[in-house]
Amino acid sequence: MSSLTFWVAGSPAPQGSKIRTRYGMRESSTRVRPWREAVKAAAMDAMDRDDEFTPIEHSGVTVQVQFLFRRPQTHYRTGKQWKDLRPRFLHAPMTRKPDIDKVCRSTFDALTDAGVWADDAQVTVLTATKVWGDRITEGAWITINTKEAIDE
Repeated sequence: MSSLTFWVAGSPAPQGSKIRTRYGMRESSTRVRPWREAVKAAAMDAMDRDDEFTPIEHSGVTVQVQFLFRRPQTHYRTGKQWKDLRPRFLHAPMTRKPDIDKVCRSTFDALTDAGVWADDAQVTVLTATKVWGDRITEGAWITINTKEAIDE
């Protein structure tokens, strides 16, 4: 079965528009490069640890990604209860930027660079969610399954 699950620690960053400068094109977000490097390193480590996983050449791929974002300080109480969430933020959805499609774009490009698959066009099913983490935790849980792994 060809399946891979791993955690990427870091601040998920969107890969959006490019900016033209007199020196050429560059990313509009300065956070993209560190995020892509973190995803690439985590994917390569996961592939090294998992002896059964082989890079995906031609089959379809399903991907599940859960992005965790650091909660803003305003979600927490003050004073002696500073560790507790305010009641209205207990089940608040993560509706702030970055856009989920742009964060997936940067993540998929990093997975291509890591050699997980030949091209991100092989992704046939994508389930992506954005959720709040805590004051410290940011990153993503990524699960990749090949079409053969699903059929078994």
